[in-house]
Amino acid sequence: MGNPRSLKDDERAFLDKILIQCAYSLGCGAQMPISGEALQAVLNHCRGNMDDVESKPGFARALYGSLAGADPSYEGKARWAVSKSFITDCSVEIGRQAAASARARGAVRISKVHDLQPAFNIVSTANSSDVAGAYCPNWTD
Repeated sequence: MGNPRSLKDDERAFLDKILIQCAYSLGCGAQMPISGEALQAVLNHCRGNMDDVESKPGFARALYGSLAGADPSYEGKARWAVSKSFITDCSVEIGRQAAASARARGAVRISKVHDLQPAFNIVSTANSSDVAGAYCPNWTD
């Protein structure tokens, strides 16, 4: 099978920049505090495996994993350019859904278990496609 595809330093930096964009979009949608634990958990879930991109769904695989029949130069920034608006829009909606859940509980902060994880799965499922599914696999842990 060969050696696993590990991201180079510049690819890791680009992926982290994208995750920061998604975290910002999530916060814009939420318009209320998000627990640090919840935010770190969703970023870890979405990141995927940067040391073996094919081993786990997430942004690493979506941006740098193999695509059958695809031009090898179509990865990283080229793939993100196609998906950016959709994924950041989903991040905004996840924030909205999580905030609505927290407010319904009377909470002043979004939590992972009660708010963010269920909101993530609702939005991911409602918008599942080849694009969204590659970036945002169902969150069960």
